[in-house]
Amino acid sequence: MSEGTASPLFRGEALKWRQEAWIGSVQLIEPLSGKIAALCTVALVVCVGVYVVFGSYTRRIHANGVMLPPEGLVVAEADQGGVIAAIHTHEGDHVKAGERLFSVDVSNWSETGATGRQLVDGLRREQHLLESRQKLLAADAPVELSSLKDELASLRQQYGVLQEQSGRDKQSLPLIERAMNEMRTAMGRHLVTETQFQSQLFSYVQFMDTQSQTLRTLVEMSGHMADLQYRINRHQYKVAEDMNDLAVRLSDVQRQIIQAHGQSMGVINARVSGTVDGIRTVVGQRVNPGQSLLSILPDNATLQAELYVNSQAVGFVRPGQRVLLKYAAYPYQRFGLYEGEVVEVTKAPLPERSSYAANASKQNGSGASAPQPGGDVYRIRVRPSRDFIIAYGKHEKLTPGMAVEAEIAIDQRKLYQWLLDPVVSMVDTVRSISGGGAPAHSLAEGVEDAAPSSVHKDSSDMKGTP
Repeated sequence: MSEGTASPLFRGEALKWRQEAWIGSVQLIEPLSGKIAALCTVALVVCVGVYVVFGSYTRRIHANGVMLPPEGLVVAEADQGGVIAAIHTHEGDHVKAGERLFSVDVSNWSETGATGRQLVDGLRREQHLLESRQKLLAADAPVELSSLKDELASLRQQYGVLQEQSGRDKQSLPLIERAMNEMRTAMGRHLVTETQFQSQLFSYVQFMDTQSQTLRTLVEMSGHMADLQYRINRHQYKVAEDMNDLAVRLSDVQRQIIQAHGQSMGVINARVSGTVDGIRTVVGQRVNPGQSLLSILPDNATLQAELYVNSQAVGFVRPGQRVLLKYAAYPYQRFGLYEGEVVEVTKAPLPERSSYAANASKQNGSGASAPQPGGDVYRIRVRPSRDFIIAYGKHEKLTPGMAVEAEIAIDQRKLYQWLLDPVVSMVDTVRSISGGGAPAHSLAEGVEDAAPSSVHKDSSDMKGTP
């Protein structure tokens, strides 16, 4: 048999299958029964219907804010402009009312230096001199009193001697006068010469002068002793008057020192006892009058979340509603959510937006209900269930000014009510335009209160719960 008429070794079907093996094998799939598909569809529709009838949606608002005490933080402000010379406290320290916080250099400068300091130095020198004079006066008073008493004793002794002499002179005066009369009689009888009589007369006149001088000295000494006795009796009062005069001058100098010191160095003291928070200045920084330097959290103050929302979000918020809090310093993805309760809702917009609210919006981002610049701002205060965060097994206290986000459930309805809400609104609009009957609120009669029975810990603005 020739090669052209030889039969192939394999069948044609085998060769064709080998050539088309890369396409894959044929699989025959039996189609799903139509009854099963219909039953599954009906079951799905029934489930959706049940979910729509019995399920509910909770509408939430997202609010930003900060942690603050209800009474607010006590802010220490600069009374006058100057340069911070010293800071006497640190972040987190506990201070008492009246304790010094800052020293501010407010002095003016001239060619010779700080005028306020120079004035203070001069007044301090004057104060030192007055204090030295007080000490000298107090030390010299007993010595002066002793000297006056010694002088009075000496005068009294001399006065006694002169009195004795005056007594003797009085005793001698009759004898001298009798001798003088006898001498005059004898001279008339020419028993004595005129020279003898003149000599006796001179002695008599000299005696009388001596007696007069003694009496005059006694009178002067008596007046001097009375003056000394008066000075001795009044010595303690005079010393007290001098001391009071010096005290008045010292008080005036001290007042001038305080005024001059206030013109050169001012101090800022704590108004209340509490914990220092948020020091906003450093040594050497110039501050202006009224500038905030630090905040103080008063003792026994409880922190609350102060949230800020716009007018569209505040309508359904009521005290007593439960709130989920998320602290910016402790991400909720790791440290969880914390519950709170609404305790206060402002009925009127705030006159101006709080600086804390602005900072919170910057830190947290602008949410759906975050107040926009120029819009009305309402405040919501939320009391957290606890004043600490559990972070890595430790209790971390909440601090003032900590940024916080909140999820507030304001409206819970059945799903069918949410689905039919556009229809209800359209019907109400048509009836109000046409002047028809009452609004069609019958489809929305199942709306519950703003505070739901349970708050779910999620971060979405809307969540369905069966």
